[in-house]
Amino acid sequence: VSDKNDTAIYRLDLSSRERVAASREAPLHVAPAIRQALSACRSHRGDRLDLEGIAADAGGLFFLLSENYRAILITEVDDPNGPAPRASVKDVLCVPGRNLTANDGLEGLSAFSGGLLALEEGKGSPTKRLYRCLAPDRHCSALPFPALDGRTPDISFRDPDGTRLLVLNTALGLLEHF
Repeated sequence: VSDKNDTAIYRLDLSSRERVAASREAPLHVAPAIRQALSACRSHRGDRLDLEGIAADAGGLFFLLSENYRAILITEVDDPNGPAPRASVKDVLCVPGRNLTANDGLEGLSAFSGGLLALEEGKGSPTKRLYRCLAPDRHCSALPFPALDGRTPDISFRDPDGTRLLVLNTALGLLEHF
């Protein structure tokens, strides 16, 4: 995803030996019914999605993290390897809480079997919360998480069983936690 472009997601081709990865755009379609569902997620700045993170599951779904709406957009990509891939948002999962300023909210997203983890930070302030969103009950809840100085733009699982996380932190470099 691109923080400045809410109309597409990108697929990177890393197979080239060149130092620059090629990207391929898949236009992002958000139907009016999905826009209506997003309104329940408390927008802070109008209709902008402000996409901050992306994760995928084994079934081929993509999850897009919207900072402005405090939401996870459940997305399918039609014909991903074909000549005209297209991404469509199929559902929305609201994450609890409220953004207090124009640039605070959800920053990092990672998928695990049965759910997602989303990381929240304040505007340049320490990390606030880690949320676990479970797929079957479509509910997100806050987990205990240490306050970290600096910005935390992303998270990823360190191991396949999902017991340890890597947290990218601009003050500490890469931090292993959980």
